[in-house]
Amino acid sequence: MPFSFVQTLRKKITRPCFETTQINTPQLFLRPPQSGDCQSWVALRNESRDFLVPWEPSWPDRIILEKDFRSMLKIRRKKWLNDNSYSFFLFRKDDGALAGAINLNNLVRGAGQYTTLGYWVGEKFTGKGYMTEAVAAATDFAFDDLKLHKVIAATLPDNIASRRVLQKLGFTKEGMVRKHLKIAGQWRDHILYSLLDSDPRP
Repeated sequence: MPFSFVQTLRKKITRPCFETTQINTPQLFLRPPQSGDCQSWVALRNESRDFLVPWEPSWPDRIILEKDFRSMLKIRRKKWLNDNSYSFFLFRKDDGALAGAINLNNLVRGAGQYTTLGYWVGEKFTGKGYMTEAVAAATDFAFDDLKLHKVIAATLPDNIASRRVLQKLGFTKEGMVRKHLKIAGQWRDHILYSLLDSDPRP
């Protein structure tokens, strides 16, 4: 494929800065993780373990440690700088409490121009509309800042709360993907949703 043709498939963007990017919503502010978030992240993940394990790919057979945060931060920063993945922590505006995280993963440029959405919220922060705000903000970032064409999200059929968030924000149900991700040690079917840059956004 000629190099000039490859370049035409890549939209020119100004890369958002890992250290300074921040997104505001009515109840939250979103920003990339920082070293000072370590204790809050470790505490929230550990206290939400039983709540999160059924929905996530893998957990260590021990409590979450500070070294896990340092490893995560290093990976997330590298992926951001390489335009592979964009990660945000969710903080409550009124008290600055860490409430969860949202990621734009496995970013594809070229002819694809899409990313895969992933998110989690601490158990004590559920039912407050935080994730609806965060997903809306992250998809706006994907389309407006990263200039992507599509955001994809895969959710377990029995994760009703996650499905409700996506439906509320205008994501289209594409169908069932068989044995899509290994969750809690088992390959699980997932429902695939997507939102296009041309779709209406609430």
